[in-house]
Amino acid sequence: MATGYAQIFLWAMAGSCAMAANQKAEVKLDFGANALGVFKTTATLQVVSNPLLDSYFTVNGTKIPNPIHKAAWKSLRDLGADHVRFQPWFPYPYKAVPELDAPEDGKPTSWDFSHFMPMMDDFMENTAKQGHPVIWNIGTQPCWMFWGPTTGQFGKKYCPYPNSSDVSDFGYGTRGVRAFLKDPSGKTMADYFARVTSYLVNGYMVDEHGVVHRGGPAYNFSAANGHIFEFLNEGEHYYTTGEYNNDYDVTVPAIQSALLKKAPSFMGIGGCHNGYWNWWVMPNCTTWLESFLNQGNHKSTDIPLEYASMHYYATAHNRSDVVAYTRNFFGSADKWLVDLDGNIAIRDRLSPKTKLALTELGILMVDDMTKTFGKDGGLPDMYFNAAAAFFAYTMAQVAMRGIDIACFSQFVGSPPIPEWGIEDQAFPSGAMISWETGLGNAKYWVLKLFIDHIHKGDSIVEAPFSTTSVPHEEPVQEHMCEAVGSWTYNNEVTLTCNDPDARIDYIWADMGLEPTGQCGTFVPNVNCSNHNLATLWANAECLGRHTCTLRKASETVSSFVVCPIAILIKKTVEPFTQQLTVQARCTGTKGGHTSAEYTGNSIFSVGFVSPDKKSKKLLLVNKEAHPIDVKISGSDLAHGDVNLYIVDPRSVSRSSAQGIRVEKWKPGLFTESSFVVTLQPFAVAVAIMGEDNSANAASVLI
Repeated sequence: MATGYAQIFLWAMAGSCAMAANQKAEVKLDFGANALGVFKTTATLQVVSNPLLDSYFTVNGTKIPNPIHKAAWKSLRDLGADHVRFQPWFPYPYKAVPELDAPEDGKPTSWDFSHFMPMMDDFMENTAKQGHPVIWNIGTQPCWMFWGPTTGQFGKKYCPYPNSSDVSDFGYGTRGVRAFLKDPSGKTMADYFARVTSYLVNGYMVDEHGVVHRGGPAYNFSAANGHIFEFLNEGEHYYTTGEYNNDYDVTVPAIQSALLKKAPSFMGIGGCHNGYWNWWVMPNCTTWLESFLNQGNHKSTDIPLEYASMHYYATAHNRSDVVAYTRNFFGSADKWLVDLDGNIAIRDRLSPKTKLALTELGILMVDDMTKTFGKDGGLPDMYFNAAAAFFAYTMAQVAMRGIDIACFSQFVGSPPIPEWGIEDQAFPSGAMISWETGLGNAKYWVLKLFIDHIHKGDSIVEAPFSTTSVPHEEPVQEHMCEAVGSWTYNNEVTLTCNDPDARIDYIWADMGLEPTGQCGTFVPNVNCSNHNLATLWANAECLGRHTCTLRKASETVSSFVVCPIAILIKKTVEPFTQQLTVQARCTGTKGGHTSAEYTGNSIFSVGFVSPDKKSKKLLLVNKEAHPIDVKISGSDLAHGDVNLYIVDPRSVSRSSAQGIRVEKWKPGLFTESSFVVTLQPFAVAVAIMGEDNSANAASVLI
């Protein structure tokens, strides 16, 4: 018999924020049901090098203190997260590469850790030195290890980099192509990483000329203490699987030899992606997992395959369209989870002992790298709550699948802040803390919610729910229209007539920039369009059919083929900004719909039970941009107080020193062991029954 039983009644009523009554629905939770699994996932985050984490800024040659430096690092410390991933990334070469120039005979080497160490020290002080294992991804390879046209070898300067550590250069990491590595064996690269890690862990290293460099921090970075070294990031130097396996096989033993008993565990692949992204070529997870996890593809059976890492980002077609966040974020996630299941199956077949990690999991808007926005990052307050709800949903889903580590990405990002000398935009949509205060936004506080209240060893209990739509009439639109890009995850859209007897009798398509006009009367963008050719293709695929699927060409292909003159010669169009736009019409009077419309449930819920069965928890996520009334009832509610910990627009959006509020109920307040809670737009809540209230004061805001 079930030991506990709870029901959540949610009556789903189609509508929007303008509805007279909130949306409602129905869900059941049986705490005594068979467990779906055990929660073993480390909920954590990624920290990428960024000027906002420096102690000072340089403005017009003058150093000024960073006003959010202390608050930002305190925010990281206060999370108390294990396995935070630190990545000194290539856009800031001085902070990512401690040997920027190639060694030359007869000259001292260029080894210099003075720009590399300050951020690394702050990171380790607020993570590892507080007793938490970490992940290092020191994955930027020095440009001088490569030759060829991308390095500038035949131009004015070979492997250029900024003349200041405060200046970014997003081109640095793309200047080397693995096929043009000067030492194709990978040994020179392996020796470089061995020297870097030796300086950090042993406290010294010996350079290419035999000179000993001392003064390193001698961090404890051993596998015995849970630390992990992740090799490279996203195949950024255009790696093939064979090239990556070779370099991994050479580098890992080099680091092990340098550190001996102080060596960490190792993580391979460095992030792959199954969807379509905008900015650069990323390894495909299916292909790379098949290769990396096959021990026969490595030089020795002694090569450790302890971890393999994947990345996943959702995005949106319009960064400020709050209502569309549901279809863009959660629609993408539902498609990605199917691919994730396939990746897990590959691991189970080839290397079942290898742990899988998501070292980057988050949302990055597609125009973060192609446009510049003001102090608000071009993002409405509600964006941060939507991204937080996305994280809670995906975090629970990957935990149900047994993923070992999930790093929400990323700790800090920002629009340009000229008064602080920050001239470049750096992924403001990824930020988990405010670029103005250093305090956590809604994403940060949802991560804190998981760390504090969902614990390893908890049983995961299914909370099945159903929705019932209230019939309502919406005017039938003559045309169905859709924009296809990375926000649709799989770069495709299916068009379907609502009437089973209807057929598509008109279709127009364009693979250029976003057209002008409204759905049904689109006009090609004068700056970039191929509507004539695209329409011919779409007609061949769809005309006369009840349903059809159109797939957009990859970003790399479409960006340079559709408008090559505008991109490469005139430079009037930014690469990777094109989309597939479709407008179509069906015969009859019932119209049609596209696969981009979200068909999932409006809420998500799942239960957790502590190993001693004393604490029962219910996670609730509102995936909509409007409130939802949730009626919770069950016998467990009558056995003691219930604490409901909530992250929603009432508690935090952009910045808060305490973004978790709590609502408390006592048994005497219930009617028939039930209560109703209103989940605000994109709210995340954890209801806990049987909790020791004295232990949770630090995370409570009344």
